[in-house]
Amino acid sequence: MGYPPPYAPPHSSGGGGGYPYGAPPPHVGYNPTNDPRYYPSQVPPRRNSGLAHAILVALLILVVSSCAISVITYVVLRPLIPEFHITAFSVTNFNISNSVLMGSWDANVTVDNKNEKLTAYFDRIQGYVYYDDPRNYISWSTEPSFSLETKTSGVLNVKMTMIEGEQPSPSALEQMNEERRKGTVIFGLGFGLMGTFKSGWWWTSHFGMRVYCDSLGVGFVGASGTGSLRDQKPRLCEVYV
Repeated sequence: MGYPPPYAPPHSSGGGGGYPYGAPPPHVGYNPTNDPRYYPSQVPPRRNSGLAHAILVALLILVVSSCAISVITYVVLRPLIPEFHITAFSVTNFNISNSVLMGSWDANVTVDNKNEKLTAYFDRIQGYVYYDDPRNYISWSTEPSFSLETKTSGVLNVKMTMIEGEQPSPSALEQMNEERRKGTVIFGLGFGLMGTFKSGWWWTSHFGMRVYCDSLGVGFVGASGTGSLRDQKPRLCEVYV
């Protein structure tokens, strides 16, 4: 008895154009991305990034506005540096003996506030007498605070006494004594100040300044320890802010 013949493969009806198994091949030009199933999922935009951008823009506008207001206010108010004129300067009990300097100094300084819209407040004032160099001060004092309204002036009276304390260098004392024998000793008067400009209640500007009144020739007569300025004309001091 024989075996049955094996099953023959199915015949294609298209002359080789059919597909025996599986799905038919994709059509020409078929793009799987046209199928909505193939679209990638989109991430929704972050809301906090928009908020951060808005805050940054607001801060930038605030900074620019503040700078613009400050510049405009400065131009409108135009702060002017006060002027200092020394009108009197004298020395009493001046003596150099055994490399020790003694003496008392008295000075009047007129301070002018040239500002038309700003009141000047001087809060911390330190005055000192120096010889040859502002760093070589002889005596110093702390003065009371004061203020000047717009377009006004005031007088700062300074009194200092050299009794004990740090003495000038021996070379400075020798040079000072030599000038004393010739009749004129050249001193200097300086100030260190801290203050404030104000316009009403809405504008304030703080400042610091140094004032130097140089070349104050004090004339002495004979052996007297009393001397005063040889040139009695008011003298403008230099101001550095």
